[in-house]
Amino acid sequence: MMQARKLLLALLLLSLPLAPAFGQARAAAAKPTSMAMVNLGVIIQNSAAARSIREQIDKQGKTYQAELARRQSELQKQQQALQAQQATMSPDAFAVKRRAFDDEVGALQRQANARKDQLQLAADDAMKTVRSAVDQILQQMKPERGVDLIVFAESVAMADPQYDLTAELLHRLDAKMSHVTVKFPAVKP
Repeated sequence: MMQARKLLLALLLLSLPLAPAFGQARAAAAKPTSMAMVNLGVIIQNSAAARSIREQIDKQGKTYQAELARRQSELQKQQQALQAQQATMSPDAFAVKRRAFDDEVGALQRQANARKDQLQLAADDAMKTVRSAVDQILQQMKPERGVDLIVFAESVAMADPQYDLTAELLHRLDAKMSHVTVKFPAVKP
């Protein structure tokens, strides 16, 4: 019994120097996290770089739309001519021409979808450049502001406006990058 007490006392005495270290670890872990937020939607809507991307996409989209409208007009004329010829053609000859016409209509629909996809891919690729710049700027702002964590405002239910870095981020992004050149893929006619 006496030996058990001595052993317990020895273990207790040996653990005393460790007690402050455990307390310090808990104190360090209890340090509050400093947070800030940014509204990425505002950045994408209002930054000069994102606006330049939208303008280029819109311009190219109008070019594609004009080209498709011209082709559609041609196909409408072909359809009218085909309908006019139907009375003078044999059913087999008409069916052959009708299939060829339907193939052209299908090709135009595929082309329209391909152009839409090309615009989306070009916009997405250009926006990656903006997003990369946003990430770099946020990496700079984080230590400057003494922030441990930056979240997107879209994920925050309520917050004090003092934690919102959106305006400063927008200002820095516009200073760093006012224009992004959109690279459109080669178009097959």
